[in-house]
Order: sequence, then structure tokens, then C-alpha cells
Amino acid sequence: MKKIRNAQFHIAFLMVLTLSLLPVSALAETSEAQVSVTVVLASPNGGTVDPELNSMIEDLQKLFTQYSYKKLDQFDLSLQLEEEKTVQIQNGSSLKVEYLGIEKDKINLHLMIKEGGKELINTNFSIAKGGTIIIGGPSHKDGKLVLAIQASIN
Repeated sequence: MKKIRNAQFHIAFLMVLTLSLLPVSALAETSEAQVSVTVVLASPNGGTVDPELNSMIEDLQKLFTQYSYKKLDQFDLSLQLEEEKTVQIQNGSSLKVEYLGIEKDKINLHLMIKEGGKELINTNFSIAKGGTIIIGGPSHKDGKLVLAIQASIN
């Protein structure tokens, strides 16, 4: 009986030791990131707001006040760790998003916008799970493209 308990203790100890040797990030970053990119046209003519943008109007107005806002497109991306996806946005620009992992309950992403082969934006940022970040983008028609980026983990 004593030998069985001793063997069980050694097995449990080895399991705990093995798990403790794994980096915490390796355990946490096995999830898939859901990234939603809403493309918005911010124009200085008016003050109208597309009803689909009501949930983020306060954040948009922090970037551009006294503007009208119109939703142009939305991309919902599922990304595995270090996976990147590229989509085409208005004005012919390409938008690349890469999931870099999780650190301190924040989702780390890489974002690059290219227009005609020229990098306009190339940055890494962290976003709270379920949070939104607003990034001003390139010119389009009579205004600017704005990207509202939301991220969560499955």
C-alpha cells in the first residue's frame, strides 16, 4: 500500500513539474483570436452618424470631432497564433492583421496598411479582450478611412 501511494505521489509530482516548466504564454496562447475590423469613412461634411456605428460613436469622435461617419465595410477574421490575414479595403489599400499572442490579459496584434506598395501604417498594439481600438487610416474620397478594431479570444 505504501509503495502505491509513493508511486502516485511521484507521478503527481512529475506532472506538476512538467506543467510548471511550460511557459505560461504557451498555455494561454493556444486559443484563436476573433478580430473584427470595421472600416469607417469620416467626412468633415455634416455630423450624421450611420446607425450601425452608434456603439462606437464616442470613440470615433475622440479621433475626429464634428465629422459624419459612414460604415463602409466589416471584416471578421479568425486567427491562430502568428497567423496573418490580408484584406482589401476601400481606396485600393491592403490591410494585414496578425495575431501575436496574449500578454497580461491583452491581445497583441500586428497591423499593416499598404497603398500602392507603400507602407502607410506598420505597428504592433495590445487590446483588452473585447475592447476596441480606433486607428486613423488613409484618405478616401472627401475624408479619412478609420479602422475600428475589436478583438476577443475563443
